Amino acid sequence: MRVSSSYRARAEDMGQISMIPDLDALIDELLKVTAGDADWDTPEITLLKQKLLVFSLAQLNDTRLSDQTREEVLLWMFEEMVEQGNAHPFSFQDCCLASELDPEEMRGKMDHQVRLLEAFLLNRNLESIQRRRPATVRKVLQWMQERTPDQYFSYERCCRAAKVNPELVLDQVLRQFN
Repeated sequence: MRVSSSYRARAEDMGQISMIPDLDALIDELLKVTAGDADWDTPEITLLKQKLLVFSLAQLNDTRLSDQTREEVLLWMFEEMVEQGNAHPFSFQDCCLASELDPEEMRGKMDHQVRLLEAFLLNRNLESIQRRRPATVRKVLQWMQERTPDQYFSYERCCRAAKVNPELVLDQVLRQFN
């Protein structure tokens, strides 16, 4: 399997795969491994786990990416951990252990980072509607009126992270655009 050069160039320009020097060779090697006789402790697999962790953490900080992408990374990070035995291959826990990091400690550190990102997202959305582009205003208002308080990057969580009352902010925005 080869990644097309045009796709690879676009992905590298976006910072998506520049961390892996030779992605094609790595993919080819991994495709040779079968699930039944895979050795999850080879140096190449360990390196891949380390790179996956670094890449995922970088994705959280890339404000150009969609909220859905960040949500997927966070769901991966906060999935249930295995208390006894081996962690599932390529789980957040497994990638942390391959990087010689404590997964619980990493989660604690990421919780603060997530709150900062949520506060940033609220601010960015409120600034974007000030430009009064109808499509943007409609999209932000829809986001503000969705009721998903526990979902990462939801309006309610972003307001809690920014320490503002969601109902008051929504009321002010609605009065401004009505």
